[in-house]
Amino acid sequence: MNLASNARWTSLVCVGGAAILLLVFLWMGFGVFASVGSAFLGAGAAYLVFRPAFSKIGPGTRDTLREDEQSRGIRYAFSPYQRVASVVFALQSAGSLVIILVFCLVQSAGVDIDLFHMPSVASLFADVYRIDPSATFAKTRFDNLFLPLVLFYVISLPCLAAAFIYSLPSILIDVPGNWRVLLPMAFFLFGLWLELFVPGRTMHKDLQQTIIDGHVTGYIVLFVIIPLAFGIIAAGLPGPRGRSVSA
Repeated sequence: MNLASNARWTSLVCVGGAAILLLVFLWMGFGVFASVGSAFLGAGAAYLVFRPAFSKIGPGTRDTLREDEQSRGIRYAFSPYQRVASVVFALQSAGSLVIILVFCLVQSAGVDIDLFHMPSVASLFADVYRIDPSATFAKTRFDNLFLPLVLFYVISLPCLAAAFIYSLPSILIDVPGNWRVLLPMAFFLFGLWLELFVPGRTMHKDLQQTIIDGHVTGYIVLFVIIPLAFGIIAAGLPGPRGRSVSA
């Protein structure tokens, strides 16, 4: 498969993955913001999953690429910061999913759950997630599920920042060429800030409302899908570039 055909098929697969998740999220009743975010996630996931199948280029092409790289004296590597960030976000996503499912099963069984008391953390989100104290079902989920899970971002987001800073020289060399990573990263970081700290009035209100109403879908998006997106973004950051030591 030549390079032009490889790029064309990779683009089609990414567009298909984005379209599928976009339609699914719109059908599930999520707003524009969450649906567009899911489209970015679908495109990134499709790219990572199917790219190896479209990368089987011929020996001559591979030799040409290798010679071109050597002639410029540049080598590429996957930084340890990217590995750590990707693993941390994957663990956050998987761990949050397990915790959410177990919590919902226990709560549906009628067990009274009162594990955490974090008023200082809850006050950070008081203006956004105004849950009526009489809504005990949603309030219990918020206090014992939302507040502990949101603290995982305190660990994972600095890992993404470290990976980004380490990759920054490579990004600055070719900013237009790295838009596929920079645009989704900016979207999800801005979106996460909106969801956590800005009261919803327009397109990001629907996801906040699912948390306020105690729906599990909101927790899945905020603590499973978004960390997974950040993990894909961390893996997609350009690796460091160093000058070849060979003459």
